[in-house]
Amino acid sequence: MKTTATTLFTLALATVTIGVPLATNPYAPVTGQCEANAESAVTTVNITDLLEQESEWLVGRKNVTDTAWEAYITNLGLVDLDTAAVAGGAPRIALAASGGGLRAMLSGAGVFTAFDAQVPASIETKTGGILQMSTYMGGLSGGSWLVSSLLANEMPPVNEWAKTYININTTVFYPGTNDIEAVANYKRFFTQINAKEAAGFDTNLVDLWAKGMAYQILNKIPSYGNDMLLSDFQTEGPFSSFEAPFPILVAASFRPGNSAFDYGDVFDWNPYHAGSYSPNISAFIELSIVGTSYNNEELASNDGCVTRFDNLQYTFATSSAAFALPDLSRTKTAVINQVLPDILNLTVTPEGAENFTVTRMPSFITDMEGPKPYFSELPDFYLGDGGLASSGNLPLFSLLVPARGVDVAFALDNSNDNGGYPNGNALLNSQLYSQKAGVPFPEIPTEAEFTSDTSLVKQVSFFGCDEPEVPTIVYVPNHEVVYPTNTSTFQFNYTETEIDGFLANGPAMMSADPGFEDLPTCIGCLLTSFAGHTSVQCDDCLTKYCWRGAQA
Repeated sequence: MKTTATTLFTLALATVTIGVPLATNPYAPVTGQCEANAESAVTTVNITDLLEQESEWLVGRKNVTDTAWEAYITNLGLVDLDTAAVAGGAPRIALAASGGGLRAMLSGAGVFTAFDAQVPASIETKTGGILQMSTYMGGLSGGSWLVSSLLANEMPPVNEWAKTYININTTVFYPGTNDIEAVANYKRFFTQINAKEAAGFDTNLVDLWAKGMAYQILNKIPSYGNDMLLSDFQTEGPFSSFEAPFPILVAASFRPGNSAFDYGDVFDWNPYHAGSYSPNISAFIELSIVGTSYNNEELASNDGCVTRFDNLQYTFATSSAAFALPDLSRTKTAVINQVLPDILNLTVTPEGAENFTVTRMPSFITDMEGPKPYFSELPDFYLGDGGLASSGNLPLFSLLVPARGVDVAFALDNSNDNGGYPNGNALLNSQLYSQKAGVPFPEIPTEAEFTSDTSLVKQVSFFGCDEPEVPTIVYVPNHEVVYPTNTSTFQFNYTETEIDGFLANGPAMMSADPGFEDLPTCIGCLLTSFAGHTSVQCDDCLTKYCWRGAQA
């Protein structure tokens, strides 16, 4: 008999040992006995309340950021800068990575490369160190992949991470280097997902999306991180030793409607808690028992507490769930024929959610007292893509709540609004949502001003320079300097040439944009101004980059 590729493919499938037994698969949450602190695991908050574990972590992180600040200001070389005088005045910095698929992840990685002190070229351009000085980094949708993968891979140099730690050369819908590997991985994925369902938890396409994305962004981690929990970072890796910024992954919480889901509220994941400062939620639960049901802040039943619901794959999948509908046209027929029945079994969505891919999670605010009727009437959260929240495509709301005390936020806007580039809408939506919730936000251009002055989305600008009571935003809109980075949001694989282009364009935006080659110096002026530094050089810088309205 003639041996064909198809025959070999089928034989290989027949001999693959797939997955782990359902009862022991680490992707499945576990229901067991509650610990003594379970009754106090839910905390109501307002926008000025910082939770205790986060507050304690910030103390350790400040020691690291202060050291990074001293190295940064020494390297900066500003005229008339008294480094000793400003050494103790480091501002609290946050990095906000927008959504936009792999385009957003790669464009964000380009800017993170510029900010990374581990990259010698970034030290030379005097932007290196901002990553190490940052206290927070938030990611939404594609931005959540950047944040999650860097942390899971223990914060390697960002340019090396993009070249060697991830695998985006093949599409997310084809998790392998050949048909045999792709089908074997799909089978493993379904074994893992089925274990979650067998444990009594809802599963749907978001779980499959989690697996496919993990193949790409956790590619060098055993089992693509199948057993990794976001709460593991409390005790493992650079976050636990304060060597990485505090990560916040932003999803959206939706309320089922009669025909469609309403636009959602911000829902956050971080290594200690899940929840939101949104007035419609205003509560957090300790991450180690997220997935446990509560009624009015008390355990809902005697069935026990849920652990392991915070699988890292699942958390970044909720943040990027808009992509979870599988594009079967991107996957080889030989592969799809093997896994299509399993995919179809996952296509059930909650009533009214036909236009969204969402996942359901037991609620911890059901029947909670106070002005939260919007979600407290529901037994479950319906979580979906963070970019579909009313706050827009930047995770600024979560970073700028007064409780976190951020002085400067770098807003990396990689939205696709106009030809693959942003038009300012993400910033405008963040401002509107924040102000409605009482979160201070700087003055920014109006929609009409963004439309009439397109330079605002083709250069870096500082917003809020003259507003001491609000955080300053350094707006970094994705734009071409040395490489066109306006790829489709739905491009799910990239060539090495394309990756190199993104990694070159990010640093170029921050240091080599024609007419703005002084940006590294001027960012230094902005940051040292929080420590009281002024000079003629810096006055000129702030005049150039600080937006003070169309009339200025």
